[in-house]
Amino acid sequence: MKKYNLGLTIVELLVVMAIIAILSSILLVSLGSTRQKSNDAAIQQNLVNLRTQIALYQSKNGNYGVDTNSCSSGIFADPDIAIIITEVEKYNGAGVATCFADDGSSGDGSAATSYAVSSPLSGVTPGVGSWCVDSSGASVAKTANLSSNIASCQ
Repeated sequence: MKKYNLGLTIVELLVVMAIIAILSSILLVSLGSTRQKSNDAAIQQNLVNLRTQIALYQSKNGNYGVDTNSCSSGIFADPDIAIIITEVEKYNGAGVATCFADDGSSGDGSAATSYAVSSPLSGVTPGVGSWCVDSSGASVAKTANLSSNIASCQ
């Protein structure tokens, strides 16, 4: 009479554990990329919401506030706008955004006619380092700049 052993050997258990470990590592790597992509999407959506909020500010005040190159002054200090910039900075990992508002004239002005805001992205999407929105309606993979006293995405 033969005895049959219905259990698994230690080698078989080790092979199963190795397979599970390999599959887990593949899953974790893909989840990391997905998390970065979702943060980038959140940044882009928040910047679109920011553009809408700034349009409301402009229709109420007739301009984009005082000239500034800071995300904490001028139009960007408005509580409704500041909260959106805080959200953008939370998702970008660097904790910074770039903000400009200007009236088109040299020197400090009190009635800006253009603005631009950009935020760095995670770099998951090749060739896209920052996302930018501006007063011309642009929502593009560029950086906010101030050139010839006009704020725009370049």
